[in-house]
Amino acid sequence: MFKLAIDGDECEKKAYDLFLRDKFPSYEAFWSNFVVELTNRPNDVHLKSDVDLGTIFQRESVKQLHQRVAISQLHYSVLRMLLKAWKCMEKSERDVSEVENFFSSIYSAIDISAELFNRFYDMKEGVCDGPDPFDPQSCESDSLRRRKNWQKNHDYPEDVQELRTYRNLMHHGQAFGSLITPQAGNIALPKPAEVKKYLDWRNVGASWESSGIRDFLYAKDIVKDAFDCVLSFLETEWRKHLLS
Repeated sequence: MFKLAIDGDECEKKAYDLFLRDKFPSYEAFWSNFVVELTNRPNDVHLKSDVDLGTIFQRESVKQLHQRVAISQLHYSVLRMLLKAWKCMEKSERDVSEVENFFSSIYSAIDISAELFNRFYDMKEGVCDGPDPFDPQSCESDSLRRRKNWQKNHDYPEDVQELRTYRNLMHHGQAFGSLITPQAGNIALPKPAEVKKYLDWRNVGASWESSGIRDFLYAKDIVKDAFDCVLSFLETEWRKHLLS
């Protein structure tokens, strides 16, 4: 039986030690159940050709084979976004740009997951009425359609939705008002649940003067809590939609 810690690529091995093993073990479970068979392991980690896949899934069309490949690639893409978020965490203490990059990455991980779940559901149900996943003329629109359809029918938990709102306000509105500790120079930002109180930057100073800093956390703590929240969400969703 293949193991991520031994048989994964460098990104998978790194992520396994950092957070997959302890907080997102269902990633490896699906990888073992679904992805490994599509690769050339033990010879190499690359995906098999259509010809080789056709010998395994003899009743499937090329489009169905491509659906399997797309699912495996989406699965890996979630991992890459989580690794990018982890890297941003290391510098988030004093750099708001890294906080912004962090939230962009975890938002992408959640969005990619929505398309992953949609494609896997269709595959299980034998639905093959969409375009080929690798059709350059329709791949972007089909990806968006699948993501939106899944999100329309599967509400996010409140804590995850708060993080998505936080990211949207951060990237599509005015920058957040923030506090900087005089001695260490560490950044404090509004908590995701309280951010709408501080869209007006002047409220940040008023909050500080009235000792209302309970609405704020150090940036490094905000991103850590957000990362753990997203991992918990993904672990639950992997079990429900990919492993049940």
